[in-house]
Amino acid sequence: MSNVITDGFNITVNGVTKNSLTDYGWALENRFDCIGQPVKQSSVVSVPFGKTYDLANALNGGEPYFVSRPITLKLGIKKENENWRDYISDLRNTYEGRAVTLQFDNDSWTWSGTAYIQNVESTRQDCRFDLFIDADAYKYKVMTRTMHGTYVNPTAKPLNTDLAIYGTQILFNAPNTFSGTLNWNYNGTAKTLSLSGGYSDYAVPDLIAGASTNIRLTSASFMGVSFEYDARSL
Repeated sequence: MSNVITDGFNITVNGVTKNSLTDYGWALENRFDCIGQPVKQSSVVSVPFGKTYDLANALNGGEPYFVSRPITLKLGIKKENENWRDYISDLRNTYEGRAVTLQFDNDSWTWSGTAYIQNVESTRQDCRFDLFIDADAYKYKVMTRTMHGTYVNPTAKPLNTDLAIYGTQILFNAPNTFSGTLNWNYNGTAKTLSLSGGYSDYAVPDLIAGASTNIRLTSASFMGVSFEYDARSL
């Protein structure tokens, strides 16, 4: 494992974050070949006259429903005369079967899933193993948008993203004197949020955004309002 140039990543479990390079000294062998394909949920039923339907798609508004994807990080570390059995045992005590989040260096997206230590091989000088994560199909990151309101029939603006938002909490930051409404329209389904000045949290469980999302801010003044939301993408 000597002389390996490798990307690193942060892994977080129970609120504790470690970096693969600075904390563990792991070399990552497959940075660009570690994210597997998303697994689609299917529930196909047959009806008379030779027809079949995928209930998972039907219940999800005709959209495919992805449930997971495998992430396999091939890792190695070089130490002389290390007790590798105890080393792997400590890693399993920390990560095995636990919910973790994963973020690669220089990447704003975060993956989440359940971690496992697999395929351990060792010699006197080094140890190789796979950190396997049974991950959510989607990666996540926080998005920020700033808008200005106007009292006279503002034009709806596209969200300019193909990212999906499901069950997100939206954080609004507006001047104390601000009041107005935010109209959020996705594929013909509209949601209206009433806003007031100051900093407020809005939990909107069924708020969804995609490529066809339009938003419109209506207020009594041209004050800027910024909001943050958790976005996800395949």
